[in-house]
Amino acid sequence: MSEKPFFIGWEEKPATAPTSHSKSRALLFLVAGLVLAGVGAAIQQGFSSPAKWDFTETTFSGIVIAEPYPTLIANGEIYYLVLQNKQAVSVADATPFHLNSVDIVGSLIEDPDQPVAMIAVKNADAITSTGSASTDPLQLASAPSPVTLRGEIVDSKCAFGAMNPATFKPHRACAIACLSGDIPPVLVVRHDGGTSATHYLLLDDHGQSMKETAIEFAALPIEVSGTVSSFGDWHILRASPDSIALLD
Repeated sequence: MSEKPFFIGWEEKPATAPTSHSKSRALLFLVAGLVLAGVGAAIQQGFSSPAKWDFTETTFSGIVIAEPYPTLIANGEIYYLVLQNKQAVSVADATPFHLNSVDIVGSLIEDPDQPVAMIAVKNADAITSTGSASTDPLQLASAPSPVTLRGEIVDSKCAFGAMNPATFKPHRACAIACLSGDIPPVLVVRHDGGTSATHYLLLDDHGQSMKETAIEFAALPIEVSGTVSSFGDWHILRASPDSIALLD
């Protein structure tokens, strides 16, 4: 058997004092650990986003548009209407309020760098009509213009602040679950090396939901051709599903 001393846990101290060699190794491991911690923190900061979900309930007032995705327009501000899980307020629940002035009690999901936000409600009972039918505010949207864009299809709820980061393949399974629950799909087009982005609500060429196609291409790099119209800073992209191509 070896006669070299070894440390026994219940003894007051090791049999021999640590050597200078073992001290150097311990210091090296400590420095390496600090460096790795710093790298990890830097990576996490790279994933950070100003997008957030404020769970404080607030009353929002505006006009509801029921289709293709229930939306509130309030003094030029745009809010998609979603539930507190991976589902949107259904078109059926929003239809009775279509083009009505309403009060909605819910919590705000937003990315302050984007012109569109979300209101998360417990259920459709959080919507209360406060007036008769109104003129469709989207009649003020700009005329459509043809575009070809490259970007990524994401579910707007996670992208606007329910989860960070909410992009690329690591988020694909979650994006598919949200899009399956009728969360509005948006095309994210990044600029300036990814430091900024423009979001486009994605509809088919008839102005209806492109749910199944969005699920197919969720969190993948794509190119799409269609037309864009704008309501203020809100961009709406209409495109044929056949116009979407997966990029290498």
